[in-house]
Amino acid sequence: MVHFKFIEDINSYQPIQSFIAEVDSNVRTKGELLNELYNKLQLPDYFSFNWDALSDCLRDFHWMQNKGIVLIHTVIPHIEENDLKIYLEILNDAVQDWQTDENHYLEVIFPKSSEDALKALVSI
Repeated sequence: MVHFKFIEDINSYQPIQSFIAEVDSNVRTKGELLNELYNKLQLPDYFSFNWDALSDCLRDFHWMQNKGIVLIHTVIPHIEENDLKIYLEILNDAVQDWQTDENHYLEVIFPKSSEDALKALVSI
């Protein structure tokens, strides 16, 4: 099951009292994506710019004051397909893990137009 939110008009989405990070639509490589997430999500200095570190940080958020963390994608990242699948599965698992937590929650937003393509890529 895919745990992302798919929204018609992303620009109109206004989550209340949440930390909002928007992924740059020009990201083209795994390295650029990890750097973008490091900066936009204000990940801790010990983040080591790999998939395992991203997975760990997306399940922690001890440095965040806001209860809600919203990661917005205006497009599907234009990275190599294998890396994209790994990224999407990490995001999906992290969203699912936060569903039962009272301290934080994570929302991952994509445009409605990308729903079918993303569901085909996330093999869960």
